[in-house]
Amino acid sequence: MKFKQIKIRNYIVKEIAEKGPQSTTALYDSINSHFRHGTTVNCLGNILSKDPQFEKYGMTETASMLSGSYKVCVWKLSTQ
Repeated sequence: MKFKQIKIRNYIVKEIAEKGPQSTTALYDSINSHFRHGTTVNCLGNILSKDPQFEKYGMTETASMLSGSYKVCVWKLSTQ
């Protein structure tokens, strides 16, 4: 098998193709609501950063419940 987490990778491709570029947190929530065992943020970050199908599109501000806000990466499908 070429990649681990092939179902999660295929699901991410489908989500980005249907809905356009998405943030890491949006993908994380979508994956964990769709799959029984889901994934961790660390594993999702590794998939997105190391797989050549995905490329970083930019950053977005996300509001925090406790203190201010923080930046999160937005991902899109690679054109390669």
